[in-house]
Amino acid sequence: MKEKELEVIKFLHPNLFDNDYPGLDLEAFDDLNLAHKKACLSSKYVVFSVIDCYPSAFKKSTIKLKDDGDVATVAICEDPKNFKHISRRLKTSDIFIENLLKNNGLVLKFLSKEIRGSKKHVEIAIKSRGKALEFANDELKHNKSLVIKAVENNGMALEFAGDRLRNNKHIVVKAVANNGMALEFASHRLRNNKRIAVKAVRNSGEALRHVSHRLKKDMVVIWEALRSNRRAYYYIDDEIKNSP
Repeated sequence: MKEKELEVIKFLHPNLFDNDYPGLDLEAFDDLNLAHKKACLSSKYVVFSVIDCYPSAFKKSTIKLKDDGDVATVAICEDPKNFKHISRRLKTSDIFIENLLKNNGLVLKFLSKEIRGSKKHVEIAIKSRGKALEFANDELKHNKSLVIKAVENNGMALEFAGDRLRNNKHIVVKAVANNGMALEFASHRLRNNKRIAVKAVRNSGEALRHVSHRLKKDMVVIWEALRSNRRAYYYIDDEIKNSP
């Protein structure tokens, strides 16, 4: 937005801007009448400021701003649900969609079945937010290379991988290396794997709660968990805790 336009808005609505804070004063904005609110929401600068504190305000902005790629990107990154309010042109722009997924992969939830089934688009999404794997179609949730990328970004994405891949040692190791608590979503067989359990509790001591009953008695696993987080004590097998 041009500086001249900003100065005009500040002149017409001086109370909108707090001298101690560069953004919009939302209380002052709420006090405006409907006509003035609409006028302010036609300004790119004001909309940026409002969206920063009140993302759902985007749906009240003008048609022109809903067709502005910069404004739409900010609004959707603040709240992916704003995708439904952008212009039809942006919704069908592959370049815009790809840039959007790079900024916030969780937007994948609101895109078409075709895009959620596109390996290219899902890969872009999970590189930004691993848990975007949740919104990929079932076939892609069984794609080993995509699942690896997802759990490397966020180990907890393992929750959304296909059953076969949650029983894949290579993938589960990568997941718990990123976030030990991801062990919760591994297969029972791998939760009973000592090497994987140790890696998980080293990352997060409280992951001890998700290891197999057998390993909750294993002194190596217990020791590594306690070194990581003393709260792991609560998940040690009672037989060990009560032993003299």
